[in-house]
Amino acid sequence: MKVDRKVLKYLPLCLMIALSVFVYATGARAQLTIHVLDVGQADACLIISPTGGTMLVDAGDNGDGTGIVVPYLQAYGLQALDYIVASHYHSDHIGGIDEVVAYLGIDSVRVAVLDRGWSYNTSTYTDYASAVAAKRSTITDSQVIDLGGGVTLTCVAVNGNGVLSPPFDTQYNENDLSVVLVLEDSNGFRFFTGGDLSGITSGEYHDIETSVGPEVGMVDIYRVNHHGSYTSSNSSFLSKLLPTVSLISLGDGNPYGYVHQQVMDRLIAYGSNVYQTEAGEGAVIPPGRGRVVDGHIVVVVDSTFYTVDVTDFYELGITDIPISAVRVNDANGAPMLYAEPVILRGTATVATGTFSVLHNDIYIQDETAGVNVYGRNDPTPVVAVGDSIKVSGIVDVYRGNTRITSPTITVEASGLPVPEPVILTTAFVDSSGEDYEGSLVKVVAAAITGGTWPAEGADGLVTVDDGSGDCTIFISRYTDIDGTPEPAGDLDIVGVLTQNDSSMPYTTDYRIQPRSIANIDSTTSGVPGIGRSQDLIARVLPNPARGSLRIVFNAASVGADREVAFYDLRGRKVAEGGARAGEAFFDWDARGRDGRELASGIYFAVVTSADRVSTAKIVLIR
Repeated sequence: MKVDRKVLKYLPLCLMIALSVFVYATGARAQLTIHVLDVGQADACLIISPTGGTMLVDAGDNGDGTGIVVPYLQAYGLQALDYIVASHYHSDHIGGIDEVVAYLGIDSVRVAVLDRGWSYNTSTYTDYASAVAAKRSTITDSQVIDLGGGVTLTCVAVNGNGVLSPPFDTQYNENDLSVVLVLEDSNGFRFFTGGDLSGITSGEYHDIETSVGPEVGMVDIYRVNHHGSYTSSNSSFLSKLLPTVSLISLGDGNPYGYVHQQVMDRLIAYGSNVYQTEAGEGAVIPPGRGRVVDGHIVVVVDSTFYTVDVTDFYELGITDIPISAVRVNDANGAPMLYAEPVILRGTATVATGTFSVLHNDIYIQDETAGVNVYGRNDPTPVVAVGDSIKVSGIVDVYRGNTRITSPTITVEASGLPVPEPVILTTAFVDSSGEDYEGSLVKVVAAAITGGTWPAEGADGLVTVDDGSGDCTIFISRYTDIDGTPEPAGDLDIVGVLTQNDSSMPYTTDYRIQPRSIANIDSTTSGVPGIGRSQDLIARVLPNPARGSLRIVFNAASVGADREVAFYDLRGRKVAEGGARAGEAFFDWDARGRDGRELASGIYFAVVTSADRVSTAKIVLIR
């Protein structure tokens, strides 16, 4: 049966009204609710405190006030509002405000209509300014608005947050001047809304987000700036907010391509689940990481949890994030989340006592990345490989190696499968090890070319080469490797990829640390001499690629069948294929197994024949 989309749009509202009736009838405690209205390619958000205090932030474009916002207020029984806030003066944000005021009457705005002051030269702005004149007031930085019931909203930025200088008029892009509000309630719930705030300095835009992020800190919900445009939600900003949930207001058929893929990638990388009012024309939310609501998004906040779109429950406060979020670095190779408290979950790949008996120097890995957990002078609790670990601690960096310090470690389960190591060439480890720092990796058929094999009780550094170039192997004296005979011939070596760069920027000195003698194998490879006479891959064209690309094989390798697989930075196989004997190249359309275009980013092509494996790094730019 086909259901009218307009009916679906109002289902959350109907459920919220039913909840309100229940609260009134039973005397149950009222709750904070936040309503991101589906106004298409525009913005409107209604906030209602537990005691009935109300704020409307923006009201969509011209016509949306009458067509969407007013019917929503009517259905909710609202005949007045305490506050109306105009985030900035673009028509898709203020176009409906005069219509809402016309319906309510200006005297039904109990306190004020707040905006950034100054003026703007459009007919929509003129209509807005005329309609709200009697209650209009300029919001100020640090101003606190009390909605009652323990709910406050603080203005943390306006008119460029000190990055820009007056006059705040058309010399600047209007987005840069947006009003930024942070809502907090008495239970610690935090919500961010910032209009179309910019996060890049390019052309007419100025990066305001980077200055705002540290003032805001962590939030539960981020109402995504500028509808998911590439001009917003930069990494520095997101690394401070670390939102559990991100809400995006946008329209199907929008001409801008929102949500832009790089924004979606960043939100997901920082551990946020994404909800959209409509699908839009850009990036697709990854499975299991949120959804398109296709209507109004309603958030209901309780004392210990909140719900999104009625059915999705989230705990208040700091929640665990993917390990990849702490592995995002700044220009100096230091983590963007440096000194921030985080909660991580993963499977232990290095056990207590493997690399130290004095400290709990372990590694954990999830499906996104790996990281070091370092409990200084406290080798407890004892963690075994395969333990499922929850870690809360502080993001730190030592010689370029990202780690979690002052950790509280909880073993939640044991005996889990350990992630398979990613096969890399020795040259890749040496030049691009950052991509897999903290994760289990493997080099195949690599011979020792230099360094000193450690005597018993000593650390050792050796270099190995699989034919692509040297990389370093570090052997800890706490393992069972030191004091054993130096192996000869071609070796398969498994270990965690670490870094030991003595100074910023942390861009060199990557190495593999095997955990035991069992990680160094000269007998079971089955692929001796990887790349030693000839790499399978001659080149990738084009690289970087904006879509389809071609892997060209070396002439000496085309006489045999070859398997081709593609992996993302998380070590997940995203596509696969093959080339028969005699075929000189393999064409890839840069689509995943599900047929969808893969996002921009770094991928790896792994080509395997009967006796060799070769790897090529691919940069995909959409």
